[in-house]
Amino acid sequence: MGIKYKPEELKARREQIYEEFTRHLIPPVHYEITNYLSPDQKRIFPDVGFNLIHFGDFLPVRVHIIVEAVRDDKAVARIGGYYGGEALWNLNPRFRHSGHFSVPEQVRNDPKIRLKVSVEIIDQYDRYHNLLPVHFVYVADGDCWYFDP
Repeated sequence: MGIKYKPEELKARREQIYEEFTRHLIPPVHYEITNYLSPDQKRIFPDVGFNLIHFGDFLPVRVHIIVEAVRDDKAVARIGGYYGGEALWNLNPRFRHSGHFSVPEQVRNDPKIRLKVSVEIIDQYDRYHNLLPVHFVYVADGDCWYFDP
């Protein structure tokens, strides 16, 4: 007699095997929050720039982006539309998207504005891959954003 597995054990094993043999389907993706339009031109606060780049060479993917303003590690406001997880971004190889949104009013007067960015990549087989969320902080005195893991 063969070994009998519970359905949840089979599913977990199938997920492990899938991950091992398909991780190459997830291309390197870069994203950032910035206030620069070009090297010599900045956006005017509360307008915020968002860049998303697919650095892979061969498979297109789709992406959900969620940007939330946070204070004391708690979400205060979620950006809507393309930045609220409501829309899919089609991301072709070696392609760059540049967009923008406004900082939510609830946090505009904070001395350091903290935005949490969560990215979910959907591969060719409609499998979802969540990247670890990261934070970007705006310092009004310096009129700049910095990455804060």
